[in-house]
Amino acid sequence: MSNPDIKLLDIVLSKLSETNDENLQQFTFSFLTPVLAKLNSNVDSTRNKVVQVLTQINKRVKNCLNVQLPLSNLVQLFCSPTSNLFVQNFTIIYCELAAKRAEHQVVLNELPFLLVNISNRSIPHQIIILNLIHLACSSVEIENLSNKFASFLENEKDVQLVVDFFIRFN
Repeated sequence: MSNPDIKLLDIVLSKLSETNDENLQQFTFSFLTPVLAKLNSNVDSTRNKVVQVLTQINKRVKNCLNVQLPLSNLVQLFCSPTSNLFVQNFTIIYCELAAKRAEHQVVLNELPFLLVNISNRSIPHQIIILNLIHLACSSVEIENLSNKFASFLENEKDVQLVVDFFIRFN
């Protein structure tokens, strides 16, 4: 039986090999998030092929520090209720990489989504998200963010987790 996901992922690998460094950012914006979403598959061969594609993307992106990654799309995938833990584990790593390459204001715009129910996330995910807060807030003047963070502020456990982090951090 033929696996259509494998065929699609092979096409993505082929497109990646044909993509020059100048077009790598456009490639990542088009394909990175859909490839990560394929980790929701219950088929081992599909997940293995996704890891193969991601390995190739990593090799290319690692050497091109000016290549931005689709932070907003990655955050949406990470926060999606349909994303399994496998998807979340890979996607949060790309969120971190994307945030380090993005302008601080872009990261600040995505933080409210990551902070919702942070206290229910795994400890490694919490640490990455909290480090993203530190990264984004360290060199940006924060103005009028209360509206953006309103849903986060409604959950006392989430607020306490963030406050505790910064108390221990300083």
